[in-house]
Amino acid sequence: MAKSKTKGVRFTKTRVIIFLVIAVILGVSMLFSAQIDNLYQQMVGNTNVATSDEILANSKLSINYVNVGQGDCIMVNLPDDKNMIIDAGQTQGDDETTTEHVIEYAKANVIQDGQKFDYMVLTHAHLDHVSMLDNVLEEFDVGIVVRPPEFYQSDTDEELTNKETELANKVGATIKSSYNTTKTATMRRFLNDAYNEPNCEMLVTNDEIVWEGQDDEGNTYTIKFYTIDMEKYYNPPSESAFTNENNYSPLIVLTYKGHSIAFTGDGEKESEQALIEKYGSALPNVDFMDLAHHGSRTGNIAEFIEALDPEYAIVSVGKNNSYGLPDEEVYEILKNYDPEFANRIFSTADYGDIVIGFNYIAPTTGEDLDDSTKTASTSNNTLVTNGDVAVGISSGEYSSQTVIKWWYIALGLIVLSAILIFLTPSKQKKLIKKLNKK
Repeated sequence: MAKSKTKGVRFTKTRVIIFLVIAVILGVSMLFSAQIDNLYQQMVGNTNVATSDEILANSKLSINYVNVGQGDCIMVNLPDDKNMIIDAGQTQGDDETTTEHVIEYAKANVIQDGQKFDYMVLTHAHLDHVSMLDNVLEEFDVGIVVRPPEFYQSDTDEELTNKETELANKVGATIKSSYNTTKTATMRRFLNDAYNEPNCEMLVTNDEIVWEGQDDEGNTYTIKFYTIDMEKYYNPPSESAFTNENNYSPLIVLTYKGHSIAFTGDGEKESEQALIEKYGSALPNVDFMDLAHHGSRTGNIAEFIEALDPEYAIVSVGKNNSYGLPDEEVYEILKNYDPEFANRIFSTADYGDIVIGFNYIAPTTGEDLDDSTKTASTSNNTLVTNGDVAVGISSGEYSSQTVIKWWYIALGLIVLSAILIFLTPSKQKKLIKKLNKK
């Protein structure tokens, strides 16, 4: 091949061959771009997230932590087209924005035409968990309501008191004023709406509650309740920690295709210790857990975290809340348990609505991310890791973060190679210049 010159560009046979070899190597590397992406993203320590919309559209099962400020609201799209809601947060004063967000989120992302909330769970009767459940009952059909083992009694609402007494007798409890904590107008509205919901069954929290279903491929999911002994609920000693309704919160574990997530409500250290003593090694290991009591140091003891052995943590909490939650001590417990937790904690205060997808299928690759395919790219230039599990957020630093992809780097290397190879003077030309200077 003859040498050619075009405004300083030098093409020779050797240079063209070198450039083509580099271009082919980089081109072939694109077949493994997902794996390469994961490698260098782990090296720089980026948390791996995807967009919420992608996860909702491409997951068999999704768990939605709806941002309700200082409160809890969790909605679950189950693989058999059933749906569940756990708690529903609290309207902030006269501001109905939070209520509207809960209803609109459910309509947009959870309840499709002809569907309902098959399961509604109230973990315990505090306003930041129960306040908007009556709005949900008014807006959507509900199949089963699970409520805490505490009963309403009133001289002014005889009909409700009778229904509560009948249910208490059915489950073997005695209504006692010493633990009658459900006397707020909010709880009264919720209970009346639940009793009046057509074709709705009401259950009281207990560890015999197990729900199962299957996806269209025959894979089973399980929702199981773990509770402290009923005697601690119904006959708590005076001054006992179990007169604290936070400790009525059950541990609920959802398991599907080898992955699991734990919902903890506002359980405190006494109930966590009681669960450890009752179930021991039967407590399941989980991939995700939501931190109890919004990340408060009143719960989340090291022994409980060790028993559940989570890889990721979710915190449902209000931004700049007056309680100072989540407590730094809880974060330290997590980091002491596993230093990687520094990049594995997702808070609604920081990230808005949070979605976790199980059996996630990456939209850009079309691959089911099983054990042999650990990573895949998503359309907003973020990553999905941990097998077929993805985390999505609606706001915060990762929702708009630009992550450098391997194809950016490969393209840049090709351009740089072209510049260095075709615009760099040859040794012969350098020698001639050097001789001319002499």
